[in-house]
Amino acid sequence: MSKNLKILTSIFVFLEIILFFCVLFIGGEINKYLSFSVVALAFIFSLLFISKKSTTILTNFALFFTVIADVFLVLCVPQVRDIAMVSFSIVQIMYFARILIESTSKKLNLIHIILRSVLSVLVIVIALIVLKNNADFLSLISVFYFTNLVLNVIFAFLNKNSSKLFKIGLALFMCCDLFVGLQVAVGSYIILSENSLLYKIIFAPFNFVWFFYTPSQTLLSLSIINTKYENNEKVNKRKWWFELLKTLMKTRYKKPEFKFLGEEFENSSLILSNHEGTDAPMSLEMYLNKPIRMWGAHEMNSGLINMYKYQTKVYYHEKKGWNLTLARLFCLLASPLTNLFYKGLNLISTYKDGRFKKTLKESLVALEKGENIVVYPEDSSNGYLEELEGFYSGFVMLCEICYKKGRDLPIYVAYFKKKEKVFIFDKPVLYSTLLEKYKDRDKIAEELKNRCNELGKLALNNLQTKK
Repeated sequence: MSKNLKILTSIFVFLEIILFFCVLFIGGEINKYLSFSVVALAFIFSLLFISKKSTTILTNFALFFTVIADVFLVLCVPQVRDIAMVSFSIVQIMYFARILIESTSKKLNLIHIILRSVLSVLVIVIALIVLKNNADFLSLISVFYFTNLVLNVIFAFLNKNSSKLFKIGLALFMCCDLFVGLQVAVGSYIILSENSLLYKIIFAPFNFVWFFYTPSQTLLSLSIINTKYENNEKVNKRKWWFELLKTLMKTRYKKPEFKFLGEEFENSSLILSNHEGTDAPMSLEMYLNKPIRMWGAHEMNSGLINMYKYQTKVYYHEKKGWNLTLARLFCLLASPLTNLFYKGLNLISTYKDGRFKKTLKESLVALEKGENIVVYPEDSSNGYLEELEGFYSGFVMLCEICYKKGRDLPIYVAYFKKKEKVFIFDKPVLYSTLLEKYKDRDKIAEELKNRCNELGKLALNNLQTKK
C-alpha cells in the first residue's frame, strides 16, 4: 500500500470513529444525516481500492447497495422498507458470492450452495405458515435477507481465506439487524409484554442498532484492502494494518543504506545477518524491498505470556544486561506491543528440540513461494557484540534439505553497522561450494561467521549502494 493510501486509511478510520460517537450521542434531525454519512463514507473509501479483482468488485457493489438501502431506510420519511430490504438482500448475495470465490474448498462450497438454496426457500414457506394472513412482501423479503446474512456469517468464519475484518464486519452486521428485525416485528408480527426483559432490551434508550452497524460497515470497507493486498501464490505480503504500524515506527528506526559487494540477491535465497538487538531485523523488515521470512525464537511467537517471560529474562536481562526488575516492569508495556508486531511479522518459529522439523518444513514452503529466509544465527550468550563469537549451525540443515531436493541454496552473509546505519551484503556463496570445502555443519557455520565479522570491519567507501 502506498504512503498516500495509508494516510487516507488512517483518516477514514478516524472519521468513522468520530461519526460512531456522534450518531450515538447526538439526537435531533441531524442524527439521520450523521448516520447516513457512516455508510456513504464506507462506500466512498472502498472506491480507493477498486480493481478488476472479483472479490473487490463484489464488495464495492455490496457497499453501494448498502447506501441505496439506507437512502430509503434512513433518509426517506416515511421509510420505504420494501425497497430497502430488497437492496439489503442484494448486499448479502454479493457477500455470498465473495465467500464462494475466496473459498478453496469445493466440498464446503457445494454444501454452502445447497444449504443456502434449501433454507432460503424453507424460511419463506415457514413464514407463510406461521404469519398466515399477516404475511406480506416485507416480512418474506426480511426473513430471506436475514437467513442469508446469518449464513454469510457462518460460512465466512468457516472459510479460512476470508479476512478477519470481513468476518467480524458481517457478525456486527447481523447483531445490528437482529435489533432492527425485532423492533419491526414486535407489534406487527410478534406480541411481547412491555414488562418482559426482551422488550426492555429491544426498546432500551440506547442506539444498539448503530452501535453495531457503524463498526460493521467500517470493517467491511476496510476488508477490501485485504482482497487487493492479500498474499499471492509467490510472495508473502504483510497485512495492511501491519504496514501502518511500521509507518509509525519509522520515527525510531531510520532507513539504512544497503550496500552490496555484488549484485542484489534474487528471491528464494538465504540471508545470514548479525542481530544488533532489534535494529537489524527492523531495518530489513521496514526498508528492504524484498519478500522475507525471518527465523525467530519460538518464545517470541507463542503468545503474550511466553513472550513476556522470554523478553524479561532472556532478551533484556541476559542479552542486553538490564536489571531484571526493570526488565519486568518495562515489559508490562513492551510485551503486548511486541506481541502485536510479531503477529504481523509472520515469523518462522525456531526450536532447540525435535520441533525444529516444523521450522525446516515452513522454510521450505516459503522458499518455494519465492520468499527469502533471514536467519540471525549468532551466539549471543554474552550479548549482541560487534564482533560475533559464533554461529549456530541450524541453518545448515535447511541448506542440506534443499540440496537433497535439488535446490542449491545461495547464501548471502550480511552485516548491519548500527552506528553508520549501513547494511552490507556479501557476494553469494552456494551451499555446494561450502560443502566441497567442509563436510561438517559447525565448520560451515564457523566459516560464514568469520565472513560476517570481516564485513563488519570493511571500509564503507566504494561499495555499491542501493538507497
